[in-house]
Amino acid sequence: MLALGCQHITRKALSAGLAAGIEIIARYGRLLQPDELLREKQVPPSAQFRFQRQLEPPEPDEGAIIERVAFERIAEPAGSAPRSSSSTA
Repeated sequence: MLALGCQHITRKALSAGLAAGIEIIARYGRLLQPDELLREKQVPPSAQFRFQRQLEPPEPDEGAIIERVAFERIAEPAGSAPRSSSSTA
């Protein structure tokens, strides 16, 4: 039998939505209107809440070994684009 494993990266939707809004403001100097978000191919901050409502997290009884990993933002040097990572904190 083959053992399957997965990492489930966790983050509170409020924190993720706030970060998305901050990144949009950093890039465009303001929050964008819905039509601008589509045109610029940006994910709206509210998408984080919709995703959290619809997510069915993996469960051990589904046959996988699950490692829950907390999302952690990496500090960026001045002038570089934001990025993120996960670690097993």
